[in-house]
Amino acid sequence: MSHSPSPAAAGRPWYLATLGGLASYLDSGVLFATALSISLWQGQFGLSAWSVGAITAALTVSIGIGSLVGGHVGDRFGRKRVYSADLIVFAFGLLWLIFAANEPMLYVGVVLTGLAAGADLPASLALVGESAPAAKRGRMVSYAQLMWGLGIIVVQVVAKLTAFSGTLMPRILFGQLLLVALVTWALRQRLPESEVWVAERERRNGKKDRSWALLMRRPILGGLAFTTAFYLLSTVMTQFFGNFGPYAMISLFHFDLPTVTSIMVMIGPVGLVCGIVFMRLVDHRTARTAMFAVGAVVQLAGLLLLVVLPLDATVFVICFMVVIAGASFAGEGNYKVWSQEIFPTSLRGTAQGISFGIARIGAAAFTVVSPTLLHNDPKIVLTILLVATTVAMGLGFLFQPRDSGRTIEQIDAAFAPGPMERHSAGEATREHPTTAEQTT
Repeated sequence: MSHSPSPAAAGRPWYLATLGGLASYLDSGVLFATALSISLWQGQFGLSAWSVGAITAALTVSIGIGSLVGGHVGDRFGRKRVYSADLIVFAFGLLWLIFAANEPMLYVGVVLTGLAAGADLPASLALVGESAPAAKRGRMVSYAQLMWGLGIIVVQVVAKLTAFSGTLMPRILFGQLLLVALVTWALRQRLPESEVWVAERERRNGKKDRSWALLMRRPILGGLAFTTAFYLLSTVMTQFFGNFGPYAMISLFHFDLPTVTSIMVMIGPVGLVCGIVFMRLVDHRTARTAMFAVGAVVQLAGLLLLVVLPLDATVFVICFMVVIAGASFAGEGNYKVWSQEIFPTSLRGTAQGISFGIARIGAAAFTVVSPTLLHNDPKIVLTILLVATTVAMGLGFLFQPRDSGRTIEQIDAAFAPGPMERHSAGEATREHPTTAEQTT
């Protein structure tokens, strides 16, 4: 049975991409709303530096756990099972944050929203990737990443407009996310199940589920190791700037909140414009490789300047902007596109959930200690970020897939049971090897 998108899906791919991409919008929205609210919560509820890190880490860990569970559930029971229900949990968590009256309510809110946002991401991305025409898959998955950037900008603009409202600002930030979540949930009820997933389920009907055994085979395990390592190391850096960039401006450089929100409003469009360029060119193999190289150099240059130059407000803000620009071409967007190209339908959600979950949970461990390290010696934090990002960019340059444009049918055929059983591990994908497999 063909795994090409149906005429119905092909006729409205951008609608599907928008509703799928809103998972990324809500993910970034809750992360950045928390980042902008944490300083106000610190004063309102008397949070220590450790509590600041713990609340942020609880959100990140919950997103990771949600991804681990949601990815597998989406593969086992269908993408729609996940994206039809998780936003209700997300909305319930937002209510705890909107009406928070003490520190424990903050923990409940970030855990619930994190679990739901994490569960949504692998299922939604798989739906977008499976519904897209092969020649436009990278563009449409990147569009979902563009929605991630849009979520940041909307939060920044709302924060700018409400910065003088004091402790009311967090309630407004999370309130607009609640509205978007409920509208998205209502619109998603009309979406069909992924036809690619349905076809794969029918193909496996009555057969033993070999997905976990297949996950341990060399071609897929190598791809999983690569995407997990790349995303973990690159996320350490982006999570720091996303969660603690505003916090650092306030605590280290003594900016007031209106100034911080003004700076963030200026930085946001930089990432958005770079994201648009990435989206338009990502399906061109040569351009994708070139963009990754440029993005890697730019963000490493920004981090290096932060490490070697005397740290002041001007240097921090300029380098912040440079790093965000570079990460738009070599970062999470690449990871999301690669994940659609490396894994078969039966494991696409599970593999993305594992890599996404491990990366977010690993980044959360660094998030816990980041506020304390920032106060003690910011250069230590920045050096760690430089080293982690350098390794991530090296992995991406060496092992990124070089075979964009394959149909879902071709990707699944490379992992069909027959070839996997007839050949030694890895030979089934030799016709369309990733760079990771070429160098293994």
